Amino acid sequence: MSLFQFLWHWNLGAFTMVTKQKLKILHVLGQRPDSTGSGIYLQSMMHEAAKCGHDNFMIAGIQPGSDIELHNVSLEQCRFVRFNGGDISFLIPGMTDVMPYPSTRFVDLSEQDIETYEMVFARVLKETEARFRPDIIHSHHNWLLSSLARRLFPNVPVVTTCHGTDLRQFQNCPHLRKKVLSGCRHLDAAMVLSGAQKEYIVRNYRLPPEKLVVIGAGYNDSLFTIGAKPSPRPVQLVYAGKLLHAKGLPWLLKALKTI
Repeated sequence: MSLFQFLWHWNLGAFTMVTKQKLKILHVLGQRPDSTGSGIYLQSMMHEAAKCGHDNFMIAGIQPGSDIELHNVSLEQCRFVRFNGGDISFLIPGMTDVMPYPSTRFVDLSEQDIETYEMVFARVLKETEARFRPDIIHSHHNWLLSSLARRLFPNVPVVTTCHGTDLRQFQNCPHLRKKVLSGCRHLDAAMVLSGAQKEYIVRNYRLPPEKLVVIGAGYNDSLFTIGAKPSPRPVQLVYAGKLLHAKGLPWLLKALKTI
């Protein structure tokens, strides 16, 4: 089920989306909108939403060192929070503890750092909401920014996509759980990758199960197409991702031994 099917056919609390209504969607991500799965996912969502006739705007984080790679998204559709010397002095805190660019970890941020992080994003969110007037906010990760958006805009539907890394941060940063839950317990809806994630969020975030839907990871059908498949011997597999225990590589390698 796509985000748009979900929004159109599910009742989001007191808000009901009308089928095929043109929406103004504000997309929120606390890190770079490229380089990682959630960044690529966000840009893909904006592209698909535009194809459906919706208006889109993005809030994301950037920092000096390399240019942002945008695909089918214009700079005019973006508002960036600048880390490492701009709006915020420290590096982007990554949703994983090992990022493909210089970063810091949420667990290492001081109380003052967290206050600065929320204060700057609150200012940018308020300014953007006042100018763009979104019908709905789609925030990535059930984490600090999603909680912040929920608290700031009680009259705007806020939905999230869980990418899994947010649940690991929830485990690794018990001192931040109260902040996260203060807003994320009141989300209008959340999209998750698996039934296990849904159960975890129901149990730990106390979101009603009817507000969560399992949508899977999705894929770009312009790159991955259905067609005739040859049968090479032996079968050749390619893994694309981080070489990390957290990504499940030990279990992948163990499973391959049985093939």
